[in-house]
Parts: sequence; C-alpha cells; structure tokens
Amino acid sequence: MRSDSTGAGPIDKALSLMGDVQLRGMGIVTIAGGMTSVVNYSFLIAMGWILNQAEYGEFGALFILYFSFSFVLMTTVRFAITDTVARELSVHGEKYIFWIRRTLYVVLMLMGIVASLIFLGSSWTIHAFLKTSSIGLIWMVIGAFFLSWSLSCNLGALQGRKAFLQMSLTNLGREVIKLILGVVLGIIGFGVFGAVTGLLIGVAAANLISFVFLDRTFTDRVPRKPQHHSKPTQQTIVHIVFIFVAVFCLTFPITMDLVLVKHLFTAQQTGLYTAASVFGRVMVFLPLGIATAMFPMAVEAVSKGKDPAVTLGKAMIFDLLLAGPVCFVLLVIPQLPLSILYGAEYMDAVPLLRLMSISTFIFSLISIMTYYLLASKRYVPIGILLVSTLIILGGMWIFNESMVQLLYFRLFAFTTLLVVLASIIIADLVWKRVRSRIS
Repeated sequence: MRSDSTGAGPIDKALSLMGDVQLRGMGIVTIAGGMTSVVNYSFLIAMGWILNQAEYGEFGALFILYFSFSFVLMTTVRFAITDTVARELSVHGEKYIFWIRRTLYVVLMLMGIVASLIFLGSSWTIHAFLKTSSIGLIWMVIGAFFLSWSLSCNLGALQGRKAFLQMSLTNLGREVIKLILGVVLGIIGFGVFGAVTGLLIGVAAANLISFVFLDRTFTDRVPRKPQHHSKPTQQTIVHIVFIFVAVFCLTFPITMDLVLVKHLFTAQQTGLYTAASVFGRVMVFLPLGIATAMFPMAVEAVSKGKDPAVTLGKAMIFDLLLAGPVCFVLLVIPQLPLSILYGAEYMDAVPLLRLMSISTFIFSLISIMTYYLLASKRYVPIGILLVSTLIILGGMWIFNESMVQLLYFRLFAFTTLLVVLASIIIADLVWKRVRSRIS
C-alpha cells in the first residue's frame, strides 16, 4: 500500500498518524482481522440460531476438527513461506523471489496431498469418535482441509511481502461467502450439512481470490533460478519443525477440549460448551492479527541484526488494549452476550463462559510471546512449551468429571505457562543488556 499523502487510502492515512510503520502494519491486519472475525463469529452464532442444541454441538465439533488440524498444518506452511519470503527480500530483494515462491508452492502442495490422504484414511475412526450423523460430513471437512493448505501457501507469500491488505481481503472474502452460503442452506433446511458446505465453498473461493492478488503482487513473472541457489539448510528445516511445534502448542490446548466434550458429554451439553467457546475464542483471534503482522517484522529485524523486543512490546500492548476489554465484559456480565446472541436456553453456559474468557485471554498473551520466540529463533522455550502442552492435553483427559472442572484445570495450566514464558523472555532480555554493557 502506498504511504504518500496523495495516493494512500483512508485506512492507511488514519493509521499513518501513529508515525510508526510497525504499528501501522499491525493496525491494518488487526482492523481487517477484526472485520473477518466479526463475520466468522456471525456465521457461528447464526448456526446457533438455525440449528438445535444437539446439531449445534455436532457442528461445533466438526468446525473445531477442521480448525485444529488445518490451523496447525496451514499456519506452519504459511509462516514457513512468510519466513522464507521475508528473509529473501531482506537479503536479495526482488531478484529471485518469484522462482522461490513458485518452488515452495509446488513442494508444499505435494506435502498437502499426502497429509489429506492420511486424514482421509482416518475418516471412519474420526466419525466413530465424534459420533457424527454422516461420514460425508467428515469427507467435506477433509476437502476444506486440502483447499486450506493451498490457501495458506498463498497467504504466506502475501504475508512475507507485507501485503497485509491483500491477505486480509482474501480472509474476509472467505468468511463472507461462508456466512452467506451457510445461512441460506441452513434456513432452507440442510442443517449441519449446509453449514459445512458454506465452509467448503468459502475456502475454495478464497483460493481464487488469493491467486489474483499474488498475480498482482509478485509482478516479476519470469522465474529466474538463482545461479548459486542451495537447497534448504539444516537450520531452515529445524526452524520449520519448530514452527510446527509452536503452532501445535497454540492450537490444540484451546480446541481439543471441545472435541473431548463432544466425546464425553451429551449433545445438549456440547451445545452449551460450543456457545461458550465461540465467545472465549474471541481473545485468541484478536491477537492472531497482531502476531501475523509482528512475525515478518521481527524476522526482518533479526535478519538485520536488530533486537525484535520492541516489536514484542508493541504487540503485547495492542493485545491488552483489544482483548482486555472483551475479557472484562465476558467475565463480569456473561449473561448479556449469551442472551442477546443465543437466547435464554443457553443461560446454563454462564459459568463456562466466565472461565473460558479469562483462560483464553491469558492464552492470547502466550501466543504473542510464542511468535516472538519463533521469530527470534529461541528454540529452548519452544521445547518447554511443547512439554507443557502435552501435560495440559494429558490433564484434560484426567480432570473432566464436569465441564467446569475441565475449564478450571485449563485456567490453572495457562496461568502457569504464562508465568514461565514471561520469566524466560525477561531473563533473556536482561542477560542481553548485561552482556552488551560488558562487551
């Protein structure tokens, strides 16, 4: 986006008043991401109106199944491409970027085919575990998973080039199409099938939109293979592995609880938990836009030998200002959003929503710290995060006599993890300052 006074758009002009390029990038992604989240949550809430509690519980489990696996693998793919593109642009500029992006897309799509086939082979097991009404719903989720893989490759390239507006418009288009189709098909009477169809078609349409933006963003259409191009180094492969580990740790602790609830409790109870989780995940999606903008900026800072800690501080302040008020409202008056958006039959979800809101707010801070550690290539804390995540997932299988007990355990675990990661980052920053003064 142009930043001059004559050609900038109204959003860019308003954000440029901040006088900070990093804040402007975070602002663009956060504003557009907020719009995308509103449409996404409108879809989820609309399904709560259209479907009965049992159907809503089934749809919630299917949506989380799609989100969990696609988000982990797709975000790994997206951030791997983002990291590669951002580093290549900072070192060599435009010279080889078209060739590198195309090669990455082909290689990663082959991996996507393999992952989708593995997912397909497990479809009957998943169908039995979730007790879904039709195996066809699982197959549709797998189709959306494969299309999301392609979409993530394209979004990663746009993110690495800091084309935040194009990336955000692609995501917004996906959510709008999903909302329209899901609501129309649900009202007609297709139920859960209609909701999942909206999800599938929305991802397919977003792929087409992303290819259009890529064609306009990567204007050098003549692929020129680098004369001294080398294969991915061991360091690059290790970094991608840790990206996967980090995204796994940022996804499964806040999604697998709903899958577990669907397996252990009744359909009506799952419907209540789904309603609470829809509101609770607001605190997770809000900082996601901040982290999306922060990651390539931090990567660029590290590539140039600069300290990305300033970027982390800005991202944390952004999250506190955005997610903090939402958490306060859900904690103090959870009855209000539940009654307005779901109705009186969902009032039993009030204690669940209170616990869900505070635990996911804490987790939003954990997510920003984790992306900072990734960009800074601090792998030891990522290993600690993995061990903690496995303990949390194991604890969910133990402390689940009730849905409230499950959420209390999650709150305790997230709080402990936040303290551990914050202590590691603060100690690292202090040690850097001491070392620089000594040297």
